[in-house]
Amino acid sequence: MHNGHGPKTKTKSKKYTSSASAGGYQSQTDAGKEYVKKELGLMTTVPSPISYMQGEKKTKAYNLKGKDRDFYGKEASQATNEYLVNIGAAKEGNPYFDDKGNITGYSYHLTSKGKKMKYGIGGGAMGSGDPTGIMSSTPISAKMHERQKTIQAIALGSLSLALPTPSIGGFVMRASAADALKDKGQKGYNKYMKKFEKKQATVMGSKRATLTGGKTFMTEEY
Repeated sequence: MHNGHGPKTKTKSKKYTSSASAGGYQSQTDAGKEYVKKELGLMTTVPSPISYMQGEKKTKAYNLKGKDRDFYGKEASQATNEYLVNIGAAKEGNPYFDDKGNITGYSYHLTSKGKKMKYGIGGGAMGSGDPTGIMSSTPISAKMHERQKTIQAIALGSLSLALPTPSIGGFVMRASAADALKDKGQKGYNKYMKKFEKKQATVMGSKRATLTGGKTFMTEEY
């Protein structure tokens, strides 16, 4: 705790108990997904209950402020690490300091199990939909999706320029870049969310974990 003298420090990982920690791999992973969701205030909503509007989805981290509500990858990773520390699948390492000497965060050392729980057995990226991982089960926002597609289009377009115009490789890359641009915007995000939810639906059931202080949460029923 800061007493007014010297640099401020960032609070270490929260301590809590989880009944899921005594369960199997998927039980622990499911509880971790819900922990991240609760910490970020992550919600996917639709603008209207009207049936044709159900595909117009929006995902935001409502517990965060400003642009972080749409770009919450760093916070999702931090919450995941905190959860893994508390179930013994990771250890908190050395602190990170800013230019004023304030602690801004900590490094984390994940066990092999912790790495699988964070990214999924298939090693998927955040929002990939792999239900065996916490980060891969955390959906990206529409703005994160749009940035991802823009970067992908630029990268593929640049690579295609290095190949001869008549070449098959160049044609495929230019076509892929065009597809990435087409997948931007709300329609592209709706398409992404449909695929994400389909992958997530391969895991059934609900798991429970309890935070210190008696707070209980459950994963969604898929």
